[in-house]
Amino acid sequence: MTKLLSYLYKVWPEKFPEILDGPDRYLGSDTSLHLRGAKCPRFVSDPKLLLKYGPRYPKTKIIIGMRHPVKWFTSFFNMGSVADLYSKMTLCPNIEEERGQKAAKAGETKAEALDREVCIVECRCAGLPVCFHRARLHLPLARMGKTRLGRDELELLAPNDPDGGQQLLYGNITNPVFLYEQSQMSSTAMESAGETGASVGRIDYWEALAQFIGVSYIPNEHYHAAHGDAHQKTLCTDYYDEFRSKLMEHSYNISVWLEDYLLPVAINPSRPDLVIPNPEDFRRIIQTYKEDPCQRLVRDATSGEYLLKPTLDVGFGPGRMQRIIGTEKQVAPCKGVTRRMEKKKRKKKREE
Repeated sequence: MTKLLSYLYKVWPEKFPEILDGPDRYLGSDTSLHLRGAKCPRFVSDPKLLLKYGPRYPKTKIIIGMRHPVKWFTSFFNMGSVADLYSKMTLCPNIEEERGQKAAKAGETKAEALDREVCIVECRCAGLPVCFHRARLHLPLARMGKTRLGRDELELLAPNDPDGGQQLLYGNITNPVFLYEQSQMSSTAMESAGETGASVGRIDYWEALAQFIGVSYIPNEHYHAAHGDAHQKTLCTDYYDEFRSKLMEHSYNISVWLEDYLLPVAINPSRPDLVIPNPEDFRRIIQTYKEDPCQRLVRDATSGEYLLKPTLDVGFGPGRMQRIIGTEKQVAPCKGVTRRMEKKKRKKKREE
């Protein structure tokens, strides 16, 4: 955190002096006030960082954007140079097996136990920071401690993962949080979703954000897109049906947790520490997280698994998708990265 602060208050202002005349102009007449900020997903996804800046900087305001996990992962796909996601995929080893404990529950095979932790070389496996586990977008939010994290709630927070369920970190930070769904940034997107009739009592997204930060206005006339859009890769193919089915299981739980547990906190007038602009719009959007945006998969209410629609046939029979994950053909187990290995790596780095 000390390094980050040095960048915020010294390195970046000296290197980019033009930023000093940006947001400060909308703060008002008090020239002693200055706005400083940084953008990085690790600020909320890394539990170690959360525990550091939460207690040390409780007044720091946190702004978090959400999007459908499949669309989020598609963006990663376009930003990277990987042509075939399966070629970079591994199965993370079951952490209990590494500790010498029983790997699988009663009646479960080793392959079924390993299948709980599908990743792209990141979940305790060295490599690219793109992984199925990072699609559990609700876990970083839950770690902040804005909800009570009761037993039923924990069942939606990756209960079979070593860092989810009962093992989920409870940060209990008091920092003010502004949470929005990405499509809320554009009124056009809201109207195209058929929600123009819900405009009464709504507040403009940028106005809500300005109120949260404490400025009179936020310039938003110019749109800057990520370079990944030029690739136009898609996960909406029969080849990636199984890939999306794994993502959709996370997506469903995210939708339920956001609507049943986090949204009520934002609506509660006694909880100003969590702001969600236009909560009913937010509710309608996150309900779509239960649906495959490619409109090829449907959820089995009994198993919770997302299956190919029975009206579709990709060569394996009606409603049967191609199975790749967990097969020896393309996906093999990787060696997990343990805390002991991380400790040795840090020690080696200090000695260099």
